[in-house]
Amino acid sequence: MPNAAKHADPEFRRIRDAMNRRSNANPGTTCRRCGLTLAERRKVKPKDIWTTGHPDLPGDHGYAPEHRSCNSSLGAQHANAKRLGFDYGL
Repeated sequence: MPNAAKHADPEFRRIRDAMNRRSNANPGTTCRRCGLTLAERRKVKPKDIWTTGHPDLPGDHGYAPEHRSCNSSLGAQHANAKRLGFDYGL
C-alpha cells in the first residue's frame, strides 16, 4: 500500500491519534528509532513532535512512537535506496 493510502486509512488515523495522545501525555516515552525522549530530542531539534511510525523494518512489531525527524529521515533513506535500485524488502 503506498504511503498516501496508509495515512488516509481510518484505522491508521485512529491508531495514530491515540498513540500521539499517549506519547504526549508521558514524558518518558522514547522514540523507536533513536531511543530519546521528546525533551532530549528537542535539545537538537527544538520543534520536533511525536508521530506514529509504521512497522517497516525487520524487527519492528506494530506501530510505535517516533520523532517526526526520525520518521522523515528513514522515509528519505528508503526513497533514496529505491532510486538507486536497492530493495531491502521494505
